[in-house]
Amino acid sequence: PNEREAAQIELLAAAESATGTVTMRNHLFTFDRVFQPSASQADVFEEIAHLTQSVLDGYNTSIFAYGQTGSGKTHTLEGAADSIARFGSDPAADAGAGLIPRAVQMLWSTAEGLKDKGWKYDFEGSMLEIYLDNINDLLGKAEVDEAKHEIKHDKGRTTVSDTVVV
Repeated sequence: PNEREAAQIELLAAAESATGTVTMRNHLFTFDRVFQPSASQADVFEEIAHLTQSVLDGYNTSIFAYGQTGSGKTHTLEGAADSIARFGSDPAADAGAGLIPRAVQMLWSTAEGLKDKGWKYDFEGSMLEIYLDNINDLLGKAEVDEAKHEIKHDKGRTTVSDTVVV
């Protein structure tokens, strides 16, 4: 990644022409943000923490992880396998904790801190997977979700039918 802008990756790859000549070609990919392989879970959370703050300000937010199988989406969202086993520990103190436990911890601790000032929060959340044009409810009971979910937009609120909301 370009460390200064942290928004592009440039790959150098061999390409063969129709005549068999091999040349090296640059392929430039641009993203909102690119993290170095050495980036920590805390670094990634710091980048999206403002979304968690938006929830506390009353806005609906989504964190969308996109990529091919095996690219690290689950690791980034949930964290290292041994972090998940330590449910209940402070994600901010756990270097392996992913975005979800860090965001939930931030929501809960901020809400608790504002209780004394008369603030009351009600949170709702769902976890969905979109795979091969199908929506899977990750909080549902079945391993593979057989329901036909519909996305509905009503009065500024977007919902997905027949999903578990916690």
